[in-house]
Amino acid sequence: MKKVWAASCIALAVVLIIRQPVLAAEEPAKADLSAPLVSALLKPLDGLGANDPAVWKCAAALKGMGEGALPQLRRAAGARQPMSAKLALGWALLSLGDFGPGTKVLASVVGGDAPVQAKVCAANTLGRLGRDAAEIELTRMLDTAEDGRVRAALAQALNLAATTEAAEAKATTALVRLARGGNRQAQAAAAIALAELDDFRAPVPAVLKELSREPTARGRLATKLLELRRLSDLMIREKEYTGSLGNPLLNEIKTKIIRYHIEPPPKEQVLVDAAARGMVSALHKTDPFSSYLSPKRWGEFRTQISRTYGGIGAHVGFLKDDQTGQKVFTAVKPIYSGPAYEAGLRSYDQFVEIDGQSVKGKDLDELRDMLRGLPDSVVACKVRRRGLKQDRELLLKIIRANVTLPVAHHRLMPGGIGYLRLANFGDTSSSEVESALPSMEKNGMKVLILDLRDNPGGLLLAARDIADKFLKNDKLIVYSEGRNKKVAPRKEMRTTQPATHPDFPMVVLVNGRTASAAEIVAGALQDHKRAALIGERTYGKGSVQQLMRLDATGRRAALKLTVARYFLPSGRSIHRTGENRGGIIPSIVLPFTETWTRGQFEKHRAAGDFYNYSLLQWPDHKKKLMQLAWFDNLNTSQYPGFDKWYDNLRVKTDRDSARRLLRQWIRLLTADQRGRDWPCDLQEDKQLQRAVCEAGSKIAGFDIASIPEYSWFVSKVSNTNNVTGE
Repeated sequence: MKKVWAASCIALAVVLIIRQPVLAAEEPAKADLSAPLVSALLKPLDGLGANDPAVWKCAAALKGMGEGALPQLRRAAGARQPMSAKLALGWALLSLGDFGPGTKVLASVVGGDAPVQAKVCAANTLGRLGRDAAEIELTRMLDTAEDGRVRAALAQALNLAATTEAAEAKATTALVRLARGGNRQAQAAAAIALAELDDFRAPVPAVLKELSREPTARGRLATKLLELRRLSDLMIREKEYTGSLGNPLLNEIKTKIIRYHIEPPPKEQVLVDAAARGMVSALHKTDPFSSYLSPKRWGEFRTQISRTYGGIGAHVGFLKDDQTGQKVFTAVKPIYSGPAYEAGLRSYDQFVEIDGQSVKGKDLDELRDMLRGLPDSVVACKVRRRGLKQDRELLLKIIRANVTLPVAHHRLMPGGIGYLRLANFGDTSSSEVESALPSMEKNGMKVLILDLRDNPGGLLLAARDIADKFLKNDKLIVYSEGRNKKVAPRKEMRTTQPATHPDFPMVVLVNGRTASAAEIVAGALQDHKRAALIGERTYGKGSVQQLMRLDATGRRAALKLTVARYFLPSGRSIHRTGENRGGIIPSIVLPFTETWTRGQFEKHRAAGDFYNYSLLQWPDHKKKLMQLAWFDNLNTSQYPGFDKWYDNLRVKTDRDSARRLLRQWIRLLTADQRGRDWPCDLQEDKQLQRAVCEAGSKIAGFDIASIPEYSWFVSKVSNTNNVTGE
C-alpha cells in the first residue's frame, strides 16, 4: 500500500512540475504547493529500508522539483525525519547543489542509530555528490565510526571527495588497514572499495577472488572488478597516451624525436609525461607546490601515504662505534610509546642480529625492512649495550605495531606557567592537546606558552579544532579563496563552539619552520589579540592544492594544482610570493641562538667521552644527575667527577661547552629512564626564556625573578633589545 501511495505522489509531482512553468502569474503558487508536496512525497517512506527503490524514486522526484523548492527541502531536512526520508532529502539537496544542508542531513544518518546499510548509503551519497564540501565532515566521521563496513564506506567516500594530500592519505590508509586486518565483512567492503578506486595492491586481488566464489551480488561485483582490471591492463599496457597531443608544436616535436633522434626513442607515454611535467613546471617560479603525478608517481604516492606496515618504534641509523671506529647499525633513540622501548631497547643500543641474521654487510634499507612486518608479529633483536667492564648482549623479542608518535608535549613550569609543544597537526593532535590542558589547569596553570616552532602543519580540520579551544563566539579562523570561484569559492572556517578552556593569557612561539596549518593557528590567535607571538617570521605556506584525477589517463594520473590561498581573519595572506615574503611576523622578533650543535655532540659520543662519564657516575648519582638534566645552575661543580672527566676528554673543548654537551647526554639517559621525551630545554632556549618573561608579566602580582629556575636569565632577557614586529 505504501509503494502505491508513493507512486501516486511521484506522479502528482511530475504533473505539477510540468504545469508550473506555463504562466508567470502562477509563480507564487509554487511555494504554496512545494511544502505539502514535499511532505506528501516523504510520508510513505517511513519504515522503508535504504535499499527500497521507493526511497530513491522519491529522491528523484524531490530533485525534479528544482531549485525553487530548496527552501522547503531544507526545512524538511532540518525537521525530525525517518532515516529513509533523510536519505532521499540528502540525495536531492546534494544533486541540486545545496551542499551544506545536504551534507548535514546525511551526516546525521551516519552518526545516528540507523542500520549499517543506511549509513553506508549515506556515506556513498556524500562521496559521489558531496564534492569537496563534504571533505571535512567525512574526515570527522571517519575518526569516530566503529563498524568496519561503515568505515570502509566513509573512507571510500573521502577518497572520492578528497582535494588534499592529507585527506587522500587518511582515506587510503583506512581502507588498506581494513582490507588487511578487519573482520571478514569489513575486509570485503574495503577490498571492493579499493578496487573501485583502481587500487589493486595486496591483499585486494586475493580478497576479490575469494568473494567471487559467492553466489551473491557482492560475489558478482567482485568477479566484474577482477575482469575489468584484466581488460584495463590489456588496453593500457602498450597504448597509454598514444596519438595526438592536441597541440601542433608538441605533436611536431614528439614526431621528430621518434623519427630522428640518434637513440631508440622512448615510449610515447614517457614523452607525454615529460610534456605534462614541463607544462606544470612553468608555474614553479611563483608556485613550487603544483605538480603532475604520472601513473607511476600517482601509484607510488598512494602507496607511500597509506603504508600500514608495523614497526618496532625506534629511530635507527649507522653511527660510528667509539671502540672500533666502524659504523654500526644503532638504535639512536626508541619511541617511548612503542614496543621496542617496552621490550627493553634503549638509546644507542647496537644491533647485532635481527631474527638470527647478522646485520653485517647489509645497508640501511635492508635492515629497516627486516625490522618491519605485520602488526602483532614478533621480531627477535640481539643488541649490544655498553657496560662498565664489558659490553652486554641482550636478546629482545619485540612485538611489531603501528606506532604513532605523540605530537603534544607539555609541562607545568614553576609559577603556574604552562608549556605545550605541538609537533604537527594530525589525527591525534586535538585529543592530545585536550588531554594536556586540563591536567595543567587542574594544577594551577595561569598562563600558557604554545610552542609551534618547527611545526610543518598538517590537517586543516585539526588546526580548526586547536584554535577552537582558545577562541569563542563564532570567530573566523581562516578563509580560502581562488581565482576560479567555481572550483575555489570563498570558504570560511570558524569556531564551532564556545572556548573550551579558560581565557588565560597566551604566548605563542614560532620560527621559520612554522608552516601551513601552524601558521593559520598562530595568525588567528594574533589577529584576534588572543596571544602574543615571539620568535621569527614564519615560513609562509598558505596555498591550497587540489588533487585532480585526470580522465585522459583513466584517472590513473593526477594533477596537484594550487587553486586558492588562505587568508587570516584580518585579510592577510600568509603565502610567500615573488613580491611578498609572506609568513607571520611575531610581535616580538627574536632569532634563535644555538648553544650547542648535533655535530659537536656526535663527535664526543663517537669518541667515547660520554660513556666514560656515565658508566662511572650514573649508577651512584642517578638522582642527582636527573635533577641536573632539568637545571644545572650553569655550574660544572654540580656534576660529580666533572674535573677528572674533563681532563681526560678525547675531543678537547672549553669547560662550558663540555658541560652543555654532557648535560644533553644526561638528558638522554634521563628520558630513557623515565620513558618520556623532554618537552623543552628552558636552560638553553633563549626564545623560550623570553616567552617565560612575557608570560610571567601577564600574571598579576607574580615576581618571576623570585624563582631560581628563572632568576638567572630574567635580567639578561630584560636587557635584550628585541625588534617589535607588525
